[in-house]
Amino acid sequence: MTERREGPSPGRPWLVLGIFLLAAIWIAWLRQPALTTPVWNVDEGITAAIADEILAGGVPYRDATDLRAPLTYYLYAAVFAIAGDNNMDAIHVTHTLLVVATALLVLLIGRRIDGIVAGGWSLWLYAALACCLFNPMDNLALHTEWPLAFCSALGAWLFLTGHLRGGLGWFIGTGIFYGLAALSKQPALLDFGAPLALQAWCLLTGPRPESGRRWREAAALVIGFALPLLLTVLYFSARGALDDFVFYTWTYNTRYYVPEVPLAVRFPTIRVPLELLHHFAPSLLALLVLSVLVTVYYFFFRPAHRRGDRAVRLLLAPVWLLGSLGATTLSGRGFEHYSIQLLAPASLVAGQLLGPLTAWSLVGLRRLQWRLAPALLVSGALIATVTVQLHHCLSYRAAIQPHKDPSVAMAKIVREVTTREDRLFVWGFYSDFHPLSDRLPASRYVHGAFLTGLIPWTNLGRDTSYAIVPESMDKLLTDLEKHRPRVIVDASQALNRQFQNYSPEKFPPFLAYLQQHYIEYEPQRSIPRGWFHFYLRKDPAASAPVDDNTPRAPVGILKNITQDFSGRAKIVIHGSDPSGQLQQLGICVGTGDMHTVTFPPAAERLLVISIPYPATAGDQAPVIRIVARSTDGRHSISAPQTWTASSEQPKDLHLTTAAGPVPVDQVSAAFKPVPVEQEGQAGWLCHAYTALRFPLPAGPSRLRFGHGLAPGAYEKISEHTDGVEFIVQYQPQRGSPRVLYRRLLNPAENAADRGLQSGEVEVPPPHPGDSLVLITHPGPAYNTAFDWSYWTTPMLEPVATVPAHQP
Repeated sequence: MTERREGPSPGRPWLVLGIFLLAAIWIAWLRQPALTTPVWNVDEGITAAIADEILAGGVPYRDATDLRAPLTYYLYAAVFAIAGDNNMDAIHVTHTLLVVATALLVLLIGRRIDGIVAGGWSLWLYAALACCLFNPMDNLALHTEWPLAFCSALGAWLFLTGHLRGGLGWFIGTGIFYGLAALSKQPALLDFGAPLALQAWCLLTGPRPESGRRWREAAALVIGFALPLLLTVLYFSARGALDDFVFYTWTYNTRYYVPEVPLAVRFPTIRVPLELLHHFAPSLLALLVLSVLVTVYYFFFRPAHRRGDRAVRLLLAPVWLLGSLGATTLSGRGFEHYSIQLLAPASLVAGQLLGPLTAWSLVGLRRLQWRLAPALLVSGALIATVTVQLHHCLSYRAAIQPHKDPSVAMAKIVREVTTREDRLFVWGFYSDFHPLSDRLPASRYVHGAFLTGLIPWTNLGRDTSYAIVPESMDKLLTDLEKHRPRVIVDASQALNRQFQNYSPEKFPPFLAYLQQHYIEYEPQRSIPRGWFHFYLRKDPAASAPVDDNTPRAPVGILKNITQDFSGRAKIVIHGSDPSGQLQQLGICVGTGDMHTVTFPPAAERLLVISIPYPATAGDQAPVIRIVARSTDGRHSISAPQTWTASSEQPKDLHLTTAAGPVPVDQVSAAFKPVPVEQEGQAGWLCHAYTALRFPLPAGPSRLRFGHGLAPGAYEKISEHTDGVEFIVQYQPQRGSPRVLYRRLLNPAENAADRGLQSGEVEVPPPHPGDSLVLITHPGPAYNTAFDWSYWTTPMLEPVATVPAHQP
């Protein structure tokens, strides 16, 4: 009785086991390249950081925030608890096991629906899609969708089994695992719609004597679904984090994240999984459409298939697929990994057609009758389907390359100056630093979205302050003061999530905290250049040492002072010790204001220290002396350092405006700007570092300018510039500067940076006393050699409208 109701040819257990083991080996081999990269994308970094905080006694959303449901965080935490802190290899092995387990469930569900042949086809398709459909960074990362897929598949198998065997326990189990799917990712609510809809259909169409049983089964489904959700609410409530849990998993998504994409734009994202399938195998997409049409035919034109358990077997996969397809469009983002939710039902829908087709063709091949010719055609098509997908899988695996995440190398800097007890804060969208450096987050904000209003892929060129989570900056500063992270990494200029618009300069409270408590460490070691800035927490206040002329003491020299008229300057110093024992470096300002940091013994180190500095020419600059210490007690303090910064106003250096030229009113430069002509345009050679300040005329305007480096700066192979950063900065009379334009040109390494470059920015309507500052900066390494940079005469044009003034 049981075997017959499972569908035709359910297959013996040894056959089912053999098919599964072959598939498991195939999946493991296809996914083996996951072990070549510690962190495949930013989502893995975020989840690992939150899992690490959980193991340290923290609670998600209260102590480590993100917008996703919590199950995957606890899965990572469980793996780390067993395999060791931040063991990402163990995460990727667990990921493979999840895919293998889901593949087994797909085989068992397909077998329940229409026999072992349909189950085998569903398994084959699922293995291929789950391992080769997406780009490797989505495919090989353990996203929230993979636990969701497993829990939904297990719920579907329990639901079918319950209809086959009876018993409320199966339906309670069904609800529990669909509830866990929703706790992995919120759109799994639509997956749960499949068993609810089918149970409702059984209630509506079943015999009256069965209605009581069907109602009890429906109640068991709902109770089971509610159980893990209720326990989760009780857990977060007991830990004092219920409000945070509700806000980040529900309120933030419904108030900020999802509405960011208009409703009319969300629905077209349904094309993403269709395009993926078409690229993978167009025949598979056609097969899915045909299978759905066949299902509709059987349902509407074969009355026997509209009743009871037969309807459940026929409709489960198509209805499940429909709900999952709707879930992929909810946010309108169209990320590839959202389609992971579709793989199991899509494979089952296709298997429902391939199974009967295979059986029909086998019968036709055994009998010499009219079926032989079409059976041969069908068999050829099936073999071609397998061959094409096999070729695709082999080609896909051969093409996988390790993900070259620059934070892998950069995390070594964090590890060299910290211990496991030290916490780390990353400003930006680069949580990879936490698992790669094995350091706990120093703030609940493990990424910058809630602090800045950044909503991925909709934030380009926009003011996103409306999406900043209320009080988030105050909470960040409270967290930082509580944990006092040894290192802060500014990753705002890295490419992750287009965070370049959110530099610390645009967030004065955070910038002020950074300037007060931290010193930039080894900026020249950033790879790629300028992506990452590392800040060490300053040493506790101490008195300046007395220079006792200790033999062979470590030496510190002043390399640069960058002064942009904002009231602060960056003092660039280099320390060295021939014995490799340099341990402390910094400056003494005035009579005893110390700014030093301590680090592991080294031969040399470069620091950038931000201090208050006169914004107006003629004011008294502070007296600066450089302090250096070694591990064996040797120390030195330099004589007062001076920096030649020209205050002379070069003749004819001006902005061109409709009302006439506006001359520069202040210059900060080691070398006086000199007039040049580049590519037929008049301009000024401003060797980095140079800052030019121009008073702004009233009214909104647009600035057009040219900039570049002289050919002699990069033409020689052995001696050339390492790049210059060109900055246009709006400087209000009161308040922090606002960067309008920033571009690093490195023509020695990038041919596109050679020659005259052009730029254009909108300038906010100024208040009286506001100014515009044009800066040529020596770049992240502060190396000024061959930095022969120039501006062509900038032109300020009036415009009708510009963005609102932001003081």
